[in-house]
Amino acid sequence: HSTIRLTGTSTNGEYTFDGQSYAADSVGTLTGRIILPEKPMFFGFGWDHTFGNKWPSSLTSRLGVLHQDRARLDLTASGPYGDASNPNHAAFQTQLDAERTRQEDGLDRGVIRNLPVFEIGMRVRVF
Repeated sequence: HSTIRLTGTSTNGEYTFDGQSYAADSVGTLTGRIILPEKPMFFGFGWDHTFGNKWPSSLTSRLGVLHQDRARLDLTASGPYGDASNPNHAAFQTQLDAERTRQEDGLDRGVIRNLPVFEIGMRVRVF
């Protein structure tokens, strides 16, 4: 799996998850990962003139869309509310999970689901 690592930053000393605000020192460091699907599909077209003549170089190009299944998002808090033994953990985790789901839905509708691809290349024959 390919992953994109994230680190959250509080605003005015607070984090807000699903409409509920929490003090930054109670949340601690907020980290996350966007986990991209293993086997995306490419839909597009291209042109490749790989050494089709006597020239020692060639050009390539592609234009299309890389379509992926739904990306997953993991969020973790390192502070007191992230600790399962904390009495506030269950309520906090519920809000954090709701925010994670909301953000995953945003990823599903956004560019990460369908990545535009534009490629221009040149190949050079060395031997």
